[in-house]
Amino acid sequence: MALALARDPLIDEFNLSSLHILLVAGASTPAEVIKGLKARLGVEVINILGMTETMTSINCFPGEYCPEDSVGKANSDVEIKILNEKGEEVEDGEPGELVVKSLVGMTLGYLGNEKATKETMRDGWIYTGDFVKRNKDGFFSVLERKSDIINVKGHVVAPAELEAVLLVTPNVLDAAVVGTTESDGEVPRAFVIVEREKRTQSTAQQILSFVDEKVDQFQRNLGGLSFVDKIPKSPAGKILRRLLPRDSAIVAKAST
Repeated sequence: MALALARDPLIDEFNLSSLHILLVAGASTPAEVIKGLKARLGVEVINILGMTETMTSINCFPGEYCPEDSVGKANSDVEIKILNEKGEEVEDGEPGELVVKSLVGMTLGYLGNEKATKETMRDGWIYTGDFVKRNKDGFFSVLERKSDIINVKGHVVAPAELEAVLLVTPNVLDAAVVGTTESDGEVPRAFVIVEREKRTQSTAQQILSFVDEKVDQFQRNLGGLSFVDKIPKSPAGKILRRLLPRDSAIVAKAST
């Protein structure tokens, strides 16, 4: 929805002058999309992060500074930790899983699903499954769901970070990235929407070259790029990576 509001020409046909604040949640939203919303609609964009089990735990606040690539700071009624794979708290700027304890209210567990309860709730903390980073000023950025993280030779690669670059790449209308297994391990693979007449190997190579200039070498789309007609998403706008057509033709691959 945020991407459509930022880009769809149909929006220009409506009078949105009564719109002052947009609340964005449900999926990681690239900074460029947030900037596009602000510039196009002239509104304040409020990012939030939470889950049904904990309610909102991190958010930007109306009228206060919040970086476009951030979902804000922790609320005063929650305790938060960011843990690595060993269960150790990480330093600011390092990625890890967001673990939350709400002082206001948390779920008691999942009815009839003891396994999920034990996996998610440990010692009074809820393991959210969200990979995040916190900067030195206390602002959090959402990287990805833990299950979607791509491990490239020991490097943590978040599909959302690559998607953010793809979404500002010339000719790209929408994009999604997943991990795929090659002979030497896991690597990113991109699925993009471009206008049908531009679906050529030349366009694919131009897209990959643009991305290569913006990312680290281990983030390059070594798994290739495929053109697709749509990016499957949930009603909340989250990319449904499991439904991406992995059997679609690979048009080009990034250089090593």
